[in-house]
Amino acid sequence: MNIIYEKLDEKAYKLLERSGAISMPVNLDKVADYLGLAIVEKPLEEEFSGFLAVKEKTVVINAQHARVRRRFTTAHEIGHYFLHRKSQQDTPVFIDRTVYYRRQNLDDADRRIELEANRFAAGLLMPRDLLESYLDDSPNLNLGKSSEVKILADEFEVSRSSMEYRLQNLGFILKTSV
Repeated sequence: MNIIYEKLDEKAYKLLERSGAISMPVNLDKVADYLGLAIVEKPLEEEFSGFLAVKEKTVVINAQHARVRRRFTTAHEIGHYFLHRKSQQDTPVFIDRTVYYRRQNLDDADRRIELEANRFAAGLLMPRDLLESYLDDSPNLNLGKSSEVKILADEFEVSRSSMEYRLQNLGFILKTSV
């Protein structure tokens, strides 16, 4: 993991500590309460996962998406609030589309901001310390099997693909092993 991502992980973990939300699964309501953010779930068009209205301190999540997607979107928007609200003062709303990070028309700054929010969200939902502790307590868990990664993902209430990506980024599994 590179130094920028390590710093994002550290920031996410410190926020978890300060908010008293270090648990499995992570309690995002505690994190939002600590930051003074309201989380609202409501139906949005399918392409929208959610958005952060900065001045209103409100995160709106697409109620029609799966629970694990809603959790990741919530953590992603918390990441925007925590990381970007001051540096991006001209951005009153951060909009998260389901395929936003894949769109070709993002400039480098927007792509960086979205990747940072994603990395922060991963660190918030799947903190290294909690993952290491769980794995230490589960020596027979085979991370080379997709079905067993799914067990771990279910414990953290994230998608299997998010867990695989996180485990790869932390060096716990190889990209070709799952």
